[in-house]
Amino acid sequence: MNESGSIAEALAQIEGVRSVTRGWPGQTAVLPCIAVGLEDQNTADTRDNAAYLTRQTYGVRVFAQTMGGCDALQAAITGVMETLGYTLEHAGEIDGETAQLKMTFDKLT
Repeated sequence: MNESGSIAEALAQIEGVRSVTRGWPGQTAVLPCIAVGLEDQNTADTRDNAAYLTRQTYGVRVFAQTMGGCDALQAAITGVMETLGYTLEHAGEIDGETAQLKMTFDKLT
């Protein structure tokens, strides 16, 4: 089950976030903004030849003017995702024309 919509709604409630999208933000997006999407969904465990546990992996990408702007949202985003049952697996910075923080979260269902 794709939970991108409910994740986007929860992330949109974070103070300071201007917008949340399920796709790549447009050139005119007001920063800071967040993009969220399902990156992978696979069977993590089987029992009696049937899927028993499914792993869902979501990517959350923060776009801001500076890396400090990304850093300011990281703890709140991690908190929201943990409330939804996800665990932070990876975080990485991309410093370019627009600062970006890419985080990956996993959940077993």
